Amino acid sequence: QNLFIAGLLVLPARETKVMENCGNNCLVMVMLEGEDAKVRVDINANQFFVSRTDVFWVPKQNEYSIVNLSSGQDAKFVFVNIRSDM
Repeated sequence: QNLFIAGLLVLPARETKVMENCGNNCLVMVMLEGEDAKVRVDINANQFFVSRTDVFWVPKQNEYSIVNLSSGQDAKFVFVNIRSDM
């Protein structure tokens, strides 16, 4: 059984990662590259703008989406999806 999964997420300019629920997992993300203050993270009804080196997390049973509002720069994130149902 995996306790966590880690990886890289690349969100192209003007693209959206559609809203999804974390379920029983906690998601931690770090923005590695992207245009500062042009990437919006929505967690439930809250909106946050992130910049390079910013870290955010989505608690279990919460919905999130990511919107890259930049017109020319991809946003790159490293993520760790941690099982919390144990």
